[in-house]
Amino acid sequence: MSGPMTIIGMSKNNEHVKLVGTVAISKKIISLDRIDFKEMGRPGSISGNVSLDLSVAERPYELNLSLNDIDLLKNKEAMACISGILAAKGNISGYSGSFSIKNIAESWKNLTLEGQLKGNNQELKIFEIKGRVLKGSVTGKITASWSHALKVSGMLNARNLDPALITPDWPGIVNADFSSELTFTRSSYPEGQVKANFLRSTVRNRPLTGNIEVQWAKGLLSVDQAELHGKGFDVKAHGILQRKVDYNAKITDLGGLIPSATGRLTASGWFRWANDRWGGIVAAEGYTIGIEGLKADSALVSIKVNEKEGDVLKANLQAGNVNYGPINLRSALVTIGGKLSNHDVFISLKGPKSNGEIAASGGYHEGEWSGTLSKMEGWDALAGVFNVLRPVALNISRDRAAMTPMILSGASGELAEISGALTFNPIRGSFSIRWEKLRLERANQIYGGIKIGGTGSGFLQGQIFDKERMRLVGSGTNTFSIARGPITLRGSTVSKIDCGENGIRASFDVGFANGGKFESQFVSNGPAYLRMPESGEMRAMWRDIDVTILKPLSPHDIDITGKVSGTVQGTISAGSHFEISGKTDVTDRSITW
Repeated sequence: MSGPMTIIGMSKNNEHVKLVGTVAISKKIISLDRIDFKEMGRPGSISGNVSLDLSVAERPYELNLSLNDIDLLKNKEAMACISGILAAKGNISGYSGSFSIKNIAESWKNLTLEGQLKGNNQELKIFEIKGRVLKGSVTGKITASWSHALKVSGMLNARNLDPALITPDWPGIVNADFSSELTFTRSSYPEGQVKANFLRSTVRNRPLTGNIEVQWAKGLLSVDQAELHGKGFDVKAHGILQRKVDYNAKITDLGGLIPSATGRLTASGWFRWANDRWGGIVAAEGYTIGIEGLKADSALVSIKVNEKEGDVLKANLQAGNVNYGPINLRSALVTIGGKLSNHDVFISLKGPKSNGEIAASGGYHEGEWSGTLSKMEGWDALAGVFNVLRPVALNISRDRAAMTPMILSGASGELAEISGALTFNPIRGSFSIRWEKLRLERANQIYGGIKIGGTGSGFLQGQIFDKERMRLVGSGTNTFSIARGPITLRGSTVSKIDCGENGIRASFDVGFANGGKFESQFVSNGPAYLRMPESGEMRAMWRDIDVTILKPLSPHDIDITGKVSGTVQGTISAGSHFEISGKTDVTDRSITW
């Protein structure tokens, strides 16, 4: 007897899993051929055939399965879509077989793994494991048994792994041996040990050696040995996690750990995890630090969290001569005191032409910090005295950030207001920004050699919906001056933007004090998303613009006169293709140098 077979597993009136195939039943053998198993919502499937011999007492069986791009994380963009083959033969006494799996992908996600397996109803052994990962090789064996409790032991040997496939800034070769022997019971913690030994490795083309040995016993996690050594750094740790783990780090060259970084750093202290709470002390000193454009001559950090005294929190950070792009601070101070659940934050910043203080209070609970910014005041060479007009409520976590309107006002008439609430992964929410009489001279910190003046006012309001759909409305006006040497350019601008379900409309117009104008607009009829539009048209027109406006941007020894007019049109099409055409005319022109 044979025929088609369909088995469906339901969950809340919805199909959860589905198995289809052909079943054949005789007096001796039951077989399932051309089977296809699929879980709804997960890309990929399992196909193959299975047979069972009922004619003998040992009940021999044979299994051949193919894994077809199975997504381990139920995500079409997941890092692992596994394909491979599993073949096994056995009976009621035991089984043996082989497997071969692969994940064909770019960079570090690419891997292959094969091996043999053997087991019975109490034990599984996987041996002769061979694989390729990170352009290197992996060999080893794993044994699992469950007659009394689940026991897992094994060893893996990794050779010639290339960490540059994980991040290009970490070229090198890693050789390491891993071993473990763990027993899992009904207790919350396993029993056993895990070891890792790094052998003659290089990371960022610098030597790396180290040993890590961790043991679990009677619910305690012991760090018996944890050391990493390399050119320019030494890190050590030792202790029992639930009681106290001491650590010490000495880094004479920060670039040995962080690509493109400079400076030296020392850190020491201890930490523990007890009663579902972290506690510990951090004391660190750094000098001539440089990381991703951030530079500081000195930095001192001290943090203490005492979970035994109601999560008492004390933290202090001091930094001297901090520079980040146009930002220059002679000193920065941050202090935190209280408890994790209720503490005060004070920040003091001092620069050559400004200083300010910020005070806030709040607490950290279940992954979210909630509090109130009660003070933000200071002095600025442009704004004079400034301060926040009313307290601001803040909520910050890994998944979301929200703030009630923060209105910052300066004595010179400047005003800035910002509020919003955003969730991340995926990003959704809303925000609002408003500014009045904002001094454009602040841009002089960025553009050296050119003096910019004027004021600007405007607003911007946005909403981000599901699938990154967006609604954005705003406008702004500026009066400006740009000076270089004896030439000063003056004018005004008007900008508008309106994005939403019905398309995108944006414009930017400039009028110059000595005559001439520039007008531009962009139109797209497709819905607005949080990315570049896939289609649209751009147009720009300029008329009777005195070319002396280019003097502040041109070399000092070139003198240009005349008036320029022209137009330009452009289109954006699918695939980010951009086409542009136009013309320009110059009248009464002359160039001298």
